[in-house]
Amino acid sequence: TRSVLLSIFGPLIALASVPLTFVLCSAISGSSRASFANFLGLYLIVGFGADILFVYTDFWNESAGKRPDLAQRMAWTYSRA
Repeated sequence: TRSVLLSIFGPLIALASVPLTFVLCSAISGSSRASFANFLGLYLIVGFGADILFVYTDFWNESAGKRPDLAQRMAWTYSRA
């Protein structure tokens, strides 16, 4: 993506979501135990989220040649991705 910020914070946010979700689920359910299925589901959700980050980045870069205005680029990106 040629963006140092996106390359650093994208995976960090994905990795930080795992312990944050465990803490939130523990607080909501009142239990401190998690099964393998919980972590497998979390792994899939984080993987899909990381993939979507790069899909939106690709569509955003493609919108540069199609729409000159920032608001139009955002609308084009959201409608295509």
